Amino acid sequence: MGDRTNFCIVHVQCKHGHPSCKRCLAGLNKCHICRQPIGDMRCRPLENVLAGMTVPCAFARFGCQEGVRYTERAQRHGHEASCQHAPCHCPFPGCSYAGAAAQLFAHIRGAHAAGSPSAVSSIRCTPVALPRGMPFHVLLREEDSRVFLLLNGGDVPKGRSLSVVCVAAAGEAELYTMGSVPRVRRWVRYPTGGFLFVPDAYWRASGGSVSVTVHVGAVDGLDHLSISGTIPRVRCVQRGMMKKNGKRTTMDHGTAKKTRSVKKVAKKTEAGLCTDQQQDVEEETTKMTYSIDSDSLECGICFLPFEDRVYMCKNGHAACGSCCLVMGRECPSCNEPIGDIRCRPLEKVLAAMSAPCKFRASGCTETVGYTERRSHEASCPHAPCPCPFDGCTYLGLLLYNHILDEHATDAVVAMGSLRLRGIVVTVHKSKPFHVVLHRGGTRVFLLLNGGDVLSGRSLSLVSVGPPPPANCELRYKIELAAVGPGQGELALSASGTVPCVRQLDVFEAKAFLFVPEAYWGSSGTVSVTVHI
Repeated sequence: MGDRTNFCIVHVQCKHGHPSCKRCLAGLNKCHICRQPIGDMRCRPLENVLAGMTVPCAFARFGCQEGVRYTERAQRHGHEASCQHAPCHCPFPGCSYAGAAAQLFAHIRGAHAAGSPSAVSSIRCTPVALPRGMPFHVLLREEDSRVFLLLNGGDVPKGRSLSVVCVAAAGEAELYTMGSVPRVRRWVRYPTGGFLFVPDAYWRASGGSVSVTVHVGAVDGLDHLSISGTIPRVRCVQRGMMKKNGKRTTMDHGTAKKTRSVKKVAKKTEAGLCTDQQQDVEEETTKMTYSIDSDSLECGICFLPFEDRVYMCKNGHAACGSCCLVMGRECPSCNEPIGDIRCRPLEKVLAAMSAPCKFRASGCTETVGYTERRSHEASCPHAPCPCPFDGCTYLGLLLYNHILDEHATDAVVAMGSLRLRGIVVTVHKSKPFHVVLHRGGTRVFLLLNGGDVLSGRSLSLVSVGPPPPANCELRYKIELAAVGPGQGELALSASGTVPCVRQLDVFEAKAFLFVPEAYWGSSGTVSVTVHI
């Protein structure tokens, strides 16, 4: 984008995924990067993220606790333009002081008044000597600790322009002279609305310096040259002003405005999501936490967090890559093709974000990239596991100990090696699962007894808990001997990798051992040997 300010509320992109805000498209119909047509395809996924994003005020470290909608930050009359906590900056070159207006008053009087007596004085009805080459003169009003600047601008032909500003918060009570006193936070490129024109002849006649009397307060009966109209309010002042044609004119001894950058982080999934953005606040790198509606960061089909690639149809409906394949590359919202157009603006936002693991309350201290949340949280060892027994509300990290303490009568505990000797489990046809534990271990295994096959039952094994480390693998083998005449002549077995889940109700076995009805006999039980 050519405009480096915050995104507006409407965003568009070309078919290659290059974004632009709507205001940057005035008079343009081609992408500024790839020259493809742009303007017809809304980037709704990014719009949803920004519309649900709340950021702290830029002046949070100065005490402001307000949250600001991201799309409102660039508004001229937004919260930050009138924030009472915005710092006021010292106007003297080389001084980096910033603080409240009252503190600025004490700073100037203590740090600059003695060293620069010709540049600082108290407001009285006595003339102030203002040299032609001095860009400003500081005026201190003792009764309310206010700081005023008498600006000496060179932006008018054949003379100089004198104006007055108050260095204070924009939301403070108004001051009245023959108009309202404007305020600034820093001496920036500030367009003066009203000023006193002092011709060059005045300066030459007085030897390059004029005597100026400044009245602030109720002024009656003035009959000499004076400023009337609106005197602007600022918090910061920089030696530069704007001509009417929009071009900048630098005053004597002026300096250019510095570019400040701030690095931010970000969430309102209740995690801190991370992203980068520029701020005109301080020349330093800081972190800020964004609050974002978690729904805008999730696929609308599977409702899981977006991964590194996000696709959208031409109407702006987004989906993750796996869901595009599951849906046959057809958008479920509008039936348009989906899977060819990348939503790169949202991908960049997600790539710049990091979030704490959602199991931080259980002890996880990891902070991962947002697009890596799925994989991390699927294997996080701090994820709590619910108890599989009906009616039990336990949810925690010590499921093994909980079952030994509360459900010992329903568990089969192996004393020796499960891999070499195995353990014999008597499976009851009416029970949905049997718990298998290894003495001294920590894992909970369930031998599932499913009735989802015709003329028999399906037996499968699952581990409730996090998966093993990447270099390890849990293998199992289930063996069942024949029952009745010819016992031992026919046996059933199945083997494979033990799947790991946290919740039993979401598990569906991909492989199992089929046990026909004839094997169960009149007792409705079978004896199964399990090796793990």
